[in-house]
Amino acid sequence: MPKIAILDDNEDFCFVIQAFLKNYWEITTFTEISSFLESLNHQSYDLVIIDFSLTLDAEIDVKNGCDLIEILKKQLNPPPSFILITGWLGINDLDEGQKICAAADAFLSKNSDLSEILKSINILLSGKSVKN
Repeated sequence: MPKIAILDDNEDFCFVIQAFLKNYWEITTFTEISSFLESLNHQSYDLVIIDFSLTLDAEIDVKNGCDLIEILKKQLNPPPSFILITGWLGINDLDEGQKICAAADAFLSKNSDLSEILKSINILLSGKSVKN
């Protein structure tokens, strides 16, 4: 069963997404960058959903979720697929995601309905690109 990690400092968001996705995949949620990075020492993921706006950790040199994706794409071999999720973009503005973070494999608005999230995950896990 594919393993998915969700990194978002909003516990409620993590809870809702985990409750929905756990019927399809093994889901692990994180609200802190440091605990997510620690998990990578003993766990690999097929896909990671990372929020653009994270509570920053003074010991970890990242400004946002995009920075973290760029670092992990270079460090992990092979890297998982990454979805950057944000409340900053509306559903109709997701093409702007490419400008924000070219390293992400897909972009989702936090306003996306659960079926859109499920669709993006299925596409990435099947090995297809969701970028235009």
